[in-house]
Amino acid sequence: MTSYRDSHVGKSADYDQDLLEGGFDSFMVMREEKFLKETIPQLFPNAVPHYLDFACGTGRITSVVENFSQHSYAVDVSESMQARARKRCKRTVFFLEDITKARLGIEPVQLATAFRFFGNAENELRLAALGAIRRQMASGGYLIINNHRNPSSINFRLSALRGAADPADLGPAKLEIMLRNAGFSIVKVFGLGWWFIHHRLNNKTICQSALVSLIDPISRLPNLYKYCPDYIVVAKAI
Repeated sequence: MTSYRDSHVGKSADYDQDLLEGGFDSFMVMREEKFLKETIPQLFPNAVPHYLDFACGTGRITSVVENFSQHSYAVDVSESMQARARKRCKRTVFFLEDITKARLGIEPVQLATAFRFFGNAENELRLAALGAIRRQMASGGYLIINNHRNPSSINFRLSALRGAADPADLGPAKLEIMLRNAGFSIVKVFGLGWWFIHHRLNNKTICQSALVSLIDPISRLPNLYKYCPDYIVVAKAI
């Protein structure tokens, strides 16, 4: 069976295009960026001393967070994706490495991010990645990740009842245990897209509508993230 690490290597332009077609993926991209721009200054009023984007891909998250950082680093195993990231992230030092096998020779970081990774990866790779990220971090630093394939979401559950097959298996409880075992304590969870309960809602008109902008903040109600198709976790290295 092909691992997520291997399947990720050859992607590049098509990956960015998939996220910009205007449907629910684009909605998640916009909301995630907004969250980062609001949250990072709250965590680091005087800028992040050292920042690392794990599995940076084409630099979507790196390009946002590098602007809030004194020293920005990014790592990925895909040369084609990283080539695109280098063009859009001018303040970041990039590493074409697998840090589950060897640690980067950089200062311990106070902030790390990993988006669109954990929901896709298999368990062994998830555990290895969390361990690798924790080894690169300073105690008390923050890890911000997302889970965009939540099997506890309303959409996933209804799709399963209709007979749809999806191997997603990283529910909120499982992710919480993984984080705790890797040396992280959850500080905050931010839900996105509770209203996305059917694939027919996956179109530009709906996802960019005023109504969606009005009702999506309901996703942030306590514990509702468990039923959202995407949610962001802020955890602290302990």
